[in-house]
Amino acid sequence: MTKREIRVLTIVALALVVIATIGLVACGGIGGIASTKGSINVRLASHQAQSILPPVDLVCAEYVVNGTGPGGATIAETVVTGDTTFTGLVPGGWTISATGRNAAHIAIGEGSGSTTVVIGQQSTVAIVVQEYNSPNGTYRLDVAWEPDIVKAPIFTGTLKDANSVTTNQVFTLNTIACTAASNTTGLHPGWYANVASLWDAPNGMDGSQVLSTGFAEAVRIAAGTETHGTVFVHAVQGYGSISINFTWNGNDPLVLTPSPAFGPTNMFATPVTFHVSADKSAVFIWYLRGQQLAVGDSYTLDPAGLNVGEAYRLDVIGFSVDGAHAGSGTFLVTHQAEDVTLDVQGTITAFAGPYNLMLRGQGTPDVEMDNVPGPSFKYTGVVPGIYKLTAQGSGMPDGVYWHAGGGPYNAGASSGDLITIPNPGGTAWICNYN
Repeated sequence: MTKREIRVLTIVALALVVIATIGLVACGGIGGIASTKGSINVRLASHQAQSILPPVDLVCAEYVVNGTGPGGATIAETVVTGDTTFTGLVPGGWTISATGRNAAHIAIGEGSGSTTVVIGQQSTVAIVVQEYNSPNGTYRLDVAWEPDIVKAPIFTGTLKDANSVTTNQVFTLNTIACTAASNTTGLHPGWYANVASLWDAPNGMDGSQVLSTGFAEAVRIAAGTETHGTVFVHAVQGYGSISINFTWNGNDPLVLTPSPAFGPTNMFATPVTFHVSADKSAVFIWYLRGQQLAVGDSYTLDPAGLNVGEAYRLDVIGFSVDGAHAGSGTFLVTHQAEDVTLDVQGTITAFAGPYNLMLRGQGTPDVEMDNVPGPSFKYTGVVPGIYKLTAQGSGMPDGVYWHAGGGPYNAGASSGDLITIPNPGGTAWICNYN
């Protein structure tokens, strides 16, 4: 019998049923008197399966039977392999004992029973020959697996008996040889479910262990002996995954947000503050006509030093704080003079109009006043500058007096003449005469 036969469940029923059939044995006695002795019939049976087994053969092959009766009567020790009958027994109380032995004649269990033999009647005794349940036994397990698959092995295992009492196994690992060994003592005789697992990556990113493989075996423990199991397991190659998150870190331009918007901007006598921000933390440098002005996210431009009517380029360049991104924008600033109110007066000789008056701008917007009702009309929004005077309509005036501010009238200006309207923010007067 080998020490281990793998993965076959062993169910061993060691039972010796001794059925004492007491009957009258008719022996043609004198005068027809019946015999005063009886008989015992002994019936034996066993069956098995096997898995991880102890070194001793626990298959009951024979029984050693003996008995004691009344008055010192005995049944001599008898070896039987199956059902048997003992005859010629005196009436009274009998105790029958049986020892189960394997094929090597090694005792593996025992049992006994009592019955009473009665003359002229049949009696039965049932004896269960029980496998020895003491002393405790030991289970030694050696496990091996393929190399180069499990990187950081941990082996765990348990032994659970028929009453669901669990005993943890403690393994000693040889990571170079890819083996694990355990030796569990103090196990009562009987059957156990041995479940063991091989784990990998105990130091994973989340601290978890990854199951590689494992096994489950039925293990039998015999009294006072060591059961030794050797198991080879196929380690399953584990795989992981990588999640890739991309972040583009190119030298993309800064996205600038200006106030007012980049492009043409008119400004008058009042200073204007220009502001800019970006989609990243940045430093801004301001330039006027290519000359650096200041550093900051805003700049206030004073038109005092700018020529009226001229356009000036106000540039701003922004750099991200890490120097990897930049962007620029331009404000095209034109210094405009303040608007002038033009006061058109009626004729000196009660000319009532209506008439049309046109001032053709010489580099400035035209001023066209249609159907001036007279005798007085104010027209606002005139940009100071040089204009060509044109007048037409019913009662065409022969000439125009004009002056600016509080200065003297200038007579003799006729249609087609050039006149100058200065005085930003003030009033210029034009009157016609005939």
